[in-house]
Amino acid sequence: EACEAMGVPVLTYERFEADDVIGTLATQAHAQGFEVALVTGASSGLGARFAEVLAAHGARVVLAARRAEPLQAIVDLIKAVGGEASYVTADMTSEEGYGLVVDHAEKAYGKLDVMYNNMGDSAGRGLRLHETPMSDWNYLTDINLKPAYLATRYAVPAFQRAGRGVIIHVSASFDIRQR
Repeated sequence: EACEAMGVPVLTYERFEADDVIGTLATQAHAQGFEVALVTGASSGLGARFAEVLAAHGARVVLAARRAEPLQAIVDLIKAVGGEASYVTADMTSEEGYGLVVDHAEKAYGKLDVMYNNMGDSAGRGLRLHETPMSDWNYLTDINLKPAYLATRYAVPAFQRAGRGVIIHVSASFDIRQR
């Protein structure tokens, strides 16, 4: 119902499963009193959906990604249905990016208690591990593993200041075969 109220169609079975999981997480966060969420990778896909659904459940949401235009469109959508949201453009593979977005959440909304770290890519080209070029491996670890570390490193102190918090890490598969 929240998806329909925001005018966002649920088109495929896979999308339905994702919406079901996202709805459950948002409902649980709301029921437990979590109020301020930071969503990385929020300019499209699951990040955008999670931001929309969290806002529909009453959370104040900070969206973060590299591109301003899609973030602004999602913030506008959230505000159009009575939600509260802002965005920050940042490189979410860098320490500076995570420092910037966590700082923004705390300054804009007084705290941070949900980190939805939605970073990842599965551009491994399906190669066997021993065939994977080092440049591909470095890219995949930079976009899949490093953001999980950085999100945790920067969110936990904010959670300690808030008295609690929860991190949800989402990533793509590496798609590298170990044969």
